[in-house]
Formats: sequence, structure tokens, C-alpha cells
Amino acid sequence: DDVLGGGWTWLREIPGQWSLEKVPGSLRIAGGRGSVNAETMTNILLRPAPAGDFQIETLLTFEPDQNHQFAGLVIYQDNNNFIQAGQAYCRGGGCVSRGIYMNHYGKGLIVPPNFAQVYKNNVVVLRLVRKGTSYIFEISGDGKVFYKVGSHESDMTPLQIGVLAGQNVDGISTTVPAVFDYFEVSSP
Repeated sequence: DDVLGGGWTWLREIPGQWSLEKVPGSLRIAGGRGSVNAETMTNILLRPAPAGDFQIETLLTFEPDQNHQFAGLVIYQDNNNFIQAGQAYCRGGGCVSRGIYMNHYGKGLIVPPNFAQVYKNNVVVLRLVRKGTSYIFEISGDGKVFYKVGSHESDMTPLQIGVLAGQNVDGISTTVPAVFDYFEVSSP
């Protein structure tokens, strides 16, 4: 409410493109152009990752309608080693248009598969779980019953966790707002 809690930092912050007032009680990020691995995505909100096993969860409201628009959770070591999981719009090979995706980047390269699943609802609860070197992505429509989307193995060292919205949008300059209702860190 009104201010971010302690421990949060912005990566490539553009202050006018995020708000805690436009949707009272939630964080709204105007997801524009850019990507994490190209070091061009702005307004990535991060906090230190806990040691050992953990899970992060958020309630996301998002309506992607252009290629590569993405919003969701991130477990981050650096711009070359991270996992992002959330809702996106994607055309082309390995894509399902509007859906749920899990992207793993290792040593600067995307590690397939992306576990693309059609998902047309604007609201979804996202959960990303770390158990040792396993990273498991789960979703829920009601916050009670979760379904596994997919998992990746990674030897990265998770330094930060958080939320993001953006991606490449084929040169289109419009932004799509992503609304994060809460962010929770707990033991799996």
C-alpha cells in the first residue's frame, strides 16, 4: 500500500511506468519493450533470494495482445542466467499465442522447452518453486488448487527474486499494464 516494503530494488527503473496508486493495493507495471538477457527490459522489481529451497507466488492480472509481451515471476542470477515464468503472447515456433510460458536462460542462451500452454483468462496465480537445482512452475485459477506447468534443472545461483513485465513487442511502442496483487515468499 502506497510504498514498497524494505528490501526491494529496481533494475533499470523508469519511475513513471510503475505505480502503487493506479490500482490501489497492487503494483502496476506498464510493460514496454525490452528483454532481460539483452539488458533492455526496464522496471524489473527484485529482492534478495532466500538461501536453500523456496517458492515465490503472485496474483497477476494481464492481457497480452502483441508478440512477446510477458509478465510474471523471475528468479535471477544475472542477465544471462535466470528463469521467468508467467503469462505472455507469442507467435511462432513453440508458441501458443496467448498463454502460460516458462523461459529458462542459461549462460545467455534460452534452454528449451518453454512449456507453452494456452491460457486466456486475464487473472492467474503464478508460483515458481526452487528445490535444489529444480525450478518448478505452477499456476492456479483460484489460488487453492495448483497445476504443474513444467520444470527446468539449473545450476545457477539465484541471487534475486521478483516480478517483471515487458519483452520485445516487434517495434510496437504501446505498453500493456501488468498488475501484481501480492508477492509472497515461503518454504515449498
